[in-house]
Amino acid sequence: MGEDREQSEERTPGCQVPGLRDFTGESGRSPTKREVAGTMEDVVFLESGDEKTQDILRAISHQTAGGIVQILSSGGPLNLSDIADRLEISLNAAKYHIANLMKAGILEISRTRYSVKGKKVKIYCLKNQVFIVSPTVTSTYQLRQAVVKHRAELGVTVRIILKCDKAGKITFFNESGHRFFGFAHDEIIGKPLIGTIVPDRESSSDRDLEYMIKEILTHPENYTANENENITKDGTRVWIRWSNKPIYDEKGELIGMFSIGTDMTENKAEEESIFQADKDILT
Repeated sequence: MGEDREQSEERTPGCQVPGLRDFTGESGRSPTKREVAGTMEDVVFLESGDEKTQDILRAISHQTAGGIVQILSSGGPLNLSDIADRLEISLNAAKYHIANLMKAGILEISRTRYSVKGKKVKIYCLKNQVFIVSPTVTSTYQLRQAVVKHRAELGVTVRIILKCDKAGKITFFNESGHRFFGFAHDEIIGKPLIGTIVPDRESSSDRDLEYMIKEILTHPENYTANENENITKDGTRVWIRWSNKPIYDEKGELIGMFSIGTDMTENKAEEESIFQADKDILT
């Protein structure tokens, strides 16, 4: 891994992993609640039989791996030598378990330092994420919605960001999109909107959504904003409000769409209940 047991000094600013903020800096101040809420990007649902869950359990099941997680949780980012010294284990043992924890997505490299001899020294930290296990709730969607509701109470808005080409195939999906819809990267990138996150028709109105997508990609100026039913990987129907912006090439030809989505499922359910109540009164 290129680390050694030499005293290191930081010669260049810490390399920050995309999507994370470094609140320690030189001042060493503690993050505020608002900052913590704003960076709690990753929520991992641990489900029985899930491959990712098995990888995580295998990685942390060893006593040494658990010790690494514990000292990084309490002592902050550390390099390989420091981790090995604190646990009183060899560098090779520390490397082995760190590699497993990295593969499972539990650890990440927060920044890189250089030793006095100029060797690169990696600084490891826990990923900024939350693990949720609930034996009483079997629906991933229910868990996901609980987290979304909690974020809403904190004032943290979840944004789904995607890009698609002019054929309607998804070319980019942000982490919030992956978590909300439940699709892994290789399950969604390069796949068409219809049949993945967009059903053929809306369940309530029977609106033809395949036709709607074709219209959006043909006449984007008429769909700068739209709201439609979407579908998650587990088949749950959700309502998303989309803001759309066409993407043109240097010749001015449409090559795709950039869209930002906001979950409106709870709002839709509330509107429907109010409408039904008013309808009962009127009849």
